[in-house]
Amino acid sequence: MKYSKGKISIPNVTGNIVITVQAVPTAPAENLSDPSQWVSGRRITSSGSLATGSAAYLTNAIPVAPGDVIRMKNCGTLSNCFASVLVSESTDVGTAGTFHNHSTDGDVFVIQITTSGYFRHALLISELDTEAKKAAVIITKNEVIN
Repeated sequence: MKYSKGKISIPNVTGNIVITVQAVPTAPAENLSDPSQWVSGRRITSSGSLATGSAAYLTNAIPVAPGDVIRMKNCGTLSNCFASVLVSESTDVGTAGTFHNHSTDGDVFVIQITTSGYFRHALLISELDTEAKKAAVIITKNEVIN
């Protein structure tokens, strides 16, 4: 029996053939969000640096390289969020970074990474005001969120 690109070829068949097919489910995307490491009261400015004094959470640091794609889901109003790749994992004010433009795919926030460093994202506290809402946030790197 030969299988190639969705086609099965069985030459010279005599008698009955029983074919059993079993679908193998794909594993869910790995969620890189860790609310226990988020920093409260930090934001990312439009220039990509960190600032204090806003009602936001700064997500945990995720190492990234050029070409990586970060996807986020369940993080509130996406148009009010800023994403940046920072030089270090630090949450110190003034850490240099590169602001990254984003797009959306339905309810998923998509960021194409163009520089190396640590991805961080500012999320609005008003939209993530409970532990359950924070725990629902999904962040993936190079994986589609279903």
